[in-house]
Amino acid sequence: MGGGEVWQISLVDQVMTELSPPAAPQEEGASSWTSLCWGLSGRMAGYPYLTSAHLRGFDRYKYRAVDTSPLSIYVIQPAWDFMVSLCPQWVAPNLITITGWLFILSNFLLLSYYDWDVTATTGSGTSLVRSPIPRWVWFYCSVGHYLGYALDGIDGKQARRTKSSTPVGELFDHGLDSWAAILLPVCLASVFGRWHISASDDFWPCVSVLGAFYVSHWEKYVTGVMYLPWLYDIMQLACGFCYLATGIWGTGLWQYELLPGLLIQQLLVWVLELAFIGSFPMSLWNIYCHYSNRTDPHPRRLSLLQALLPWSAFVVMTMLFWVWHQFSLTDIVEKEPRIFYFVLGIVFSNISCRLIISQMSDQPCQLLNPLFLPLLLSLSLSFLYQHIELNILWTYFFISLTAHLHYGVSVVQQLCSHFNIYCFSLQKKPQ
Repeated sequence: MGGGEVWQISLVDQVMTELSPPAAPQEEGASSWTSLCWGLSGRMAGYPYLTSAHLRGFDRYKYRAVDTSPLSIYVIQPAWDFMVSLCPQWVAPNLITITGWLFILSNFLLLSYYDWDVTATTGSGTSLVRSPIPRWVWFYCSVGHYLGYALDGIDGKQARRTKSSTPVGELFDHGLDSWAAILLPVCLASVFGRWHISASDDFWPCVSVLGAFYVSHWEKYVTGVMYLPWLYDIMQLACGFCYLATGIWGTGLWQYELLPGLLIQQLLVWVLELAFIGSFPMSLWNIYCHYSNRTDPHPRRLSLLQALLPWSAFVVMTMLFWVWHQFSLTDIVEKEPRIFYFVLGIVFSNISCRLIISQMSDQPCQLLNPLFLPLLLSLSLSFLYQHIELNILWTYFFISLTAHLHYGVSVVQQLCSHFNIYCFSLQKKPQ
């Protein structure tokens, strides 16, 4: 389907597709190594989320990207080129991708263990103090963050180096990136604690970071080109430095006043809140330049309605979670901040993955997300049965996590079967 055609989008058709019976699994000839990695997930996968139109779109897909950041071109990319040269050629790119994501996840899990309710670094005045969180945790988080950042940067280079580039790798990479997007601001919440900012105040910084990620992929959905944002590398380097500085000087560092009434902590939170606002104008400019370029050999032209459609799911998600966090009768975000924001990240990642798939396959983006129905039900029940609101939140956490994992595993396996490849091995499937 061409970008200029009018897309007929039916929410009923989307729901029926989601509820259609799964096709029989089509796995054969898998190597023992791949079976070990993919074995458990294969039991729950096999659901045909992608239609034949999606698969034909993936067959035609070509990756196009533009990177104009001086920091990326002259510093980061040469560093990644050196790092990937040290990587053995038998290592599959997707294995690099998931290893990097696991480093980011390990930071989240480690800080959750030592600081579940985001209060461990709170309430020690404004002097330089040591956090109740062990210093080695901050050093680990810094190293883990930079390793995750680096591995995310070299996986594509490894794919081109081993001549194993496929749409599966790009989808796998960006899908995990969409999940990691919520982990970064939530981990930084443990750095800053609740000195002058409550857990509820973290809502808009988190949404802003998610929005900055989403706008870059929406831009690619509209133009067909990935314009790599300038702020990405700066934010990643700054985040790792925050961990390192906290390990060296303690959490009291972030409570120093830069100006009367302006703490370092508050300034950094404002920077996070401006992530989305700062990236949106640049995306609009890139879209304008794309549509003004009449010499593009692969033009992508969408109507205004088609271009704005992906924002429906993001806006609805934000509204539902904002209502829950703002009007919770038991102050749910203050009691379970990590679970609340992690659930927000799960739903966001599912929305983003579907947007990325729509862009890569040149298919219409979904108007709403299937996870909204149980979310709306959970939200309603939380107001009716406030005494079990925590149980309702945890229940929705397990529902959304299971649904998202099932979606991700099924889509990746369906694409691997279509392209006749393994996800975590460079071996080819037998014909």
